[in-house]
Parts: sequence; structure tokens; C-alpha cells
Amino acid sequence: MYCSLKRVELKPRFSRTLSYSKGVAVAQDLGFRGTAKEALRLLDSQNAVLNDERLAELTYGPKRPVIEKFEPHYLKMDSKVLCFDGYIRETVSDSPAETYRIRYLKLYYYLENDTLRVVEPETPNSMLFQGRLLKRGQYMHPCRTRNYTWKDLNIGKDLHLAGRDIHLYDCDTWTKQFLVDAGLEVGEPEQKPSDPYTEMRRATEGRREHRRLEESGLLHFFRNDGKVLRFFGIWKSGDSPQPFVRSIVLKYYLVDDSLSVNENYIPNAGWDSIRATTLTFRDVESGAGMFSAIIGRQKVALDRNKEIAKLPCYLDPSDMDTVAWIKPEHLKTGEDMQILGKTFFLCKSDEFTTHYYKEHFGIDIPQIEVMEKPKPAVFKAIVPPFDFGKNEETLQDCFHPYSKPPKRIPHQFSTKPAEFMNTILRFAAVLDTARETERIRKFVISFFMEDDTLKIHEEPVRNTGFDGGTFLARCRLKKGTPRGKEVFYEPQDLYVGAKLEASGHTFVITDADLLALKFMDNHPEIYTDINVEDEKKLINIAKGKKELTHDSKMRLLADLRNAAIMNYGCHIYPAEAIPDLGSNLPSKDNVLERLFCANLPISQPLLTELVDAFTFEGRTRADDVRAFLLVALGHTKEHPLP
Repeated sequence: MYCSLKRVELKPRFSRTLSYSKGVAVAQDLGFRGTAKEALRLLDSQNAVLNDERLAELTYGPKRPVIEKFEPHYLKMDSKVLCFDGYIRETVSDSPAETYRIRYLKLYYYLENDTLRVVEPETPNSMLFQGRLLKRGQYMHPCRTRNYTWKDLNIGKDLHLAGRDIHLYDCDTWTKQFLVDAGLEVGEPEQKPSDPYTEMRRATEGRREHRRLEESGLLHFFRNDGKVLRFFGIWKSGDSPQPFVRSIVLKYYLVDDSLSVNENYIPNAGWDSIRATTLTFRDVESGAGMFSAIIGRQKVALDRNKEIAKLPCYLDPSDMDTVAWIKPEHLKTGEDMQILGKTFFLCKSDEFTTHYYKEHFGIDIPQIEVMEKPKPAVFKAIVPPFDFGKNEETLQDCFHPYSKPPKRIPHQFSTKPAEFMNTILRFAAVLDTARETERIRKFVISFFMEDDTLKIHEEPVRNTGFDGGTFLARCRLKKGTPRGKEVFYEPQDLYVGAKLEASGHTFVITDADLLALKFMDNHPEIYTDINVEDEKKLINIAKGKKELTHDSKMRLLADLRNAAIMNYGCHIYPAEAIPDLGSNLPSKDNVLERLFCANLPISQPLLTELVDAFTFEGRTRADDVRAFLLVALGHTKEHPLP
């Protein structure tokens, strides 16, 4: 297979002016045949010094052209609006004051989408529907082949839009500059035409006729509208003294010289109101009751008997009649006032009325206080209880006219202190009966100090046949007294050994909790015949526990002292080493734990015997135990024995 090689001549990047002949560079014949001037120009161009831009272009080639970013037409013309001033001339055929009317307009042309809008500025008192005349849109040119464009808009041109001829007589500065830059010749601004009817109205506004208000009642109305003089007083309904005071409020209206009198009617006052109204007005002075109209709002003659002879009964007085009406100067406090046959005594006035008389008449209105005689206290009879129902229900019927759900009635004869509100005294009790099956039943009696109520709860005991629960609901328990005498159980009736009757059973109190004993000790004024120490002894006897005698205490103290001397010596044991046993009757286990942890020079059996001697129902009198320890450890003078 044969292949032929052909030499390809490479086209140089730049044209050459030299060639080689026999290894020697020889200038080529350019084939230029020109004049001397052309030759001289060629030599100048060849010998000229190249600048930096030309050298860069010859070295790296020509620069790439900068391509401008494409923007659509609507984006370039966004928010660009042409504004022209124009007017419409309308013919008026049904008005004798004008034959034509000039209506001024504003034409806006939006370049972004070639739409236009026509707006008529509002003219005061024109009685025309002004505002938007033509909404924004594209409108057909009268040639019927295209729509209006911005090239059709210019000063002095007439536009036919929606059957109306609009003449453009001016434009703003930006619109004029835009049209000039676009190559259009803008006409000179024309003079704004005047509307004949508007000019006529403007000429008449400068010479209006003003009337004096004193010639009519307008000045009096404007000055006194909403101003009311108010007086407080009483109504003297007869010559005989009244057992009660009937308060009234007199209002005088300055706008038309009328007055009204209303009675401050108090419910259950003993008389019927003349015309009772709703509870919409209240007397600010008394703060109670409602108003009933005695005299409605009207103009009242000063001397009714004298003025009534001038006019028949079927005619009302007019402005032309000379009738002496009641004026502000006729109203005075401290004097009787006759109004339509009724006598009123004015006592005092409000702040505005006092200031009004001070300003216009130069007088100070005296303020008179009318005091009503104190009424005797109303005695509420307590009905004796019925044979059915509860006593609380009967008392509720005595206090209220309508029956209400029974509530706990607080003690009526003494005010309970605040500490009694949440105090509950609890006692243990058994039945006082000869039956052995009922003696083993256990009860807890709770006495509430806030309202002297009592509740009995039965504790469940196994193999007795009684489940336990509420034996007697909370109530005021009445003693077994004859009918008609209401005597209830009180706190001093409950103590250890006392008997209590409830629901046909007799209970014997055998025990009391620590709170009850502490309450008895803190309130000797209630428990005057009861000794708390005797109560504790009775409780110990009932439980089979013997009270320590004086000899027993001395023997116990001697044992404690001997143990301290044997283990510590005759020195006084430091009081700081004795632990704090707490307060408010701590538990026995807590006291023993603190004593054992203190490493006192006394054996644990003796400490246990000491704590047992002052323990009651699992609670230990810590102060007595500490006093015994201090004496046993050598602090005799500072801490005497209990």
C-alpha cells in the first residue's frame, strides 16, 4: 500500500515583508505603486511609536467586545409615568348660572405596558362624582387600527377617550425631558382655562353677609347647651312633721330655662313612688335608691296663680307672651320653694352650680346638711324550732324572706378570734351503757372552735359487728334542756370524764389529744373549773399508767446524779454538750436517739427511764427532761426541777 506525503504550507499569523533568496533575507516587492504622499504616509506609519494599547493588541490580539446585559422593555420602563394636565369642556343646558363647565383632569401614561389612566382631582363643594374618570388600560386610537402610545401625547393635542375629548395643556418637567430625549418637539404650555361658575362662586365668597346671633336664640343655645344646675333638698309633703325624709334632686336646664324634680326613692321606704323608673340614675350624695319623677322637665311660672289668669287653660304660652318664668336667680338654698303646688326645701348644690352662682351672681351658696333622726333598731324575733327539720333551717327562715339552703350559722354572742378558725379539739369517748358489747366501741369527738359545731366519728373495732364511720354529722349539738331553751354544747363542756348526750346515747370522754390539752392550758379563761394537770392524771389512770410522785422523782434524780459522778466525776458537765431535744413535744424515739448519740455520762437504761417518766401518748416533754439532766449533771441553781 502506498501513501504520498504532501507538504502543507502553514499560514503565518502575521504577513511577512521579507523573503529568503539563497539564504539571504531580501525585501519583497509589495507591488505598491502609489504617489509620493502615499509613500510618505506609509513611512510615517511604519516609523511611528506604538502606544501601550496598540502593543497589547498586536501581542495578545484585539479585546473581546463587552456585551451589555439584556433588560426587557417593561423592566427598563418600570415606575416611569408620563403626567399631563388636561381638561374637558362640558355643556350645561339646565342651569341658568352657567352654559358650560370646565373639568380639570390628570392623565397618567405608564411606559411599562403602554396603559393610561385619567383622574379628576376633587373640587370642594362641586357636587360632582370626581376621582377616577377612566381606569388604567389601553384605549383605541380614533384611527381604529392601533392603541394610543406615548408618541400621541403632546401639549396642545386633543385625545378622544371613551366618548370624551380631552385637551392637554401642560405636563410636568420629567415628561417634557423624556419627550425631548426621544426626539419629539414639545409644544409650549398653554394657559389654564377658567371655569365661569367657579370664578363666580369665588367672587361671592369674599363678601358674605353675617347675621348677629343675638337676634336669634342660637347664641343662648351654644353657650348653655349641656349645662345643668343641680340642687339637693327634701320634699315637704304636708304641714305635719314626717317621720322620714324624702330626698329630691332639682335640675335646672340653662339651655331652655326648664326644670325637673326627681325623688330619690329608696326601696322599702314605706310609700309608693310616683312613677318608678329603672335603676339608671343614682343620687351621688346618698348612693342608694332609684329616682322617680315628681315634676317632669318643663318651664315653670314663678307665680302660677298670677300667670294662669292671663292665658286660657287650653293655650300654651308662646314667646310673645310676657310670662315670668323661674330663673336661676330664684333658686336659693335654705328657703322653701313652691313649684306646681309642692313645697321643696333646697339644702345644697353640686360643684358646678356653686361655681356658676359665684361667677355670674357673685354669691356663695350655703350648704345645709339635713340629718334624719336615727331609727330604732329592728328586733328580729327568733321563731322556736319546729318538730321537724333542723334548727339551722328555722333560723335561716327568720333571717331571709325566702328559703335558702341551710348554712352554718356562726356564733352570735361572741366574736371568735383568728386563732379559733382552724382549731379542732379531739377527744376519745366510749358509750356509757351496761351492755358489754357496746362498751368496747370507740368514738372520736371533734369540736370545731370556729362555729362551736361538733362531730362524732366511730372507729372500726374488729369482731364487734360495727363497721365504724360517721356517727353524728357536723352540727351544733343541743343539750337535753326543756323545749324553748336553746342551750348548745360549748368548749368548756368537753373534758376528760365529762358526759355528752347525742342521738339518744350517752358518751363518756376518756382521753384528749395533745392539742386539746395545750388549748386548755393556754386558755384558762374558757376552762375556769378545769385543771390540765388533773386531766393528765385522769388520762394516765384511764390508761393504767401511774403518775410519778415526788419521792419517785427524787429517787430517779439520785440515780442519774450517781451515774454522772461515777462516769465523769464531781465536776460540772458542760451544758453545751447536752443535746437540743427540740420543742413542741417531740416524739419519744427522737429524744432517745439524740440522748444516746450525745455520749452522756449516764447509762442508756437510766436515760430510757427518764424519758418514759415524761412521755405521754408517744410525745415527750423535752423541757422537763432537759431540766432533769441539767440538775443531774451539776447545774442545780440555774435549772430548778419541774
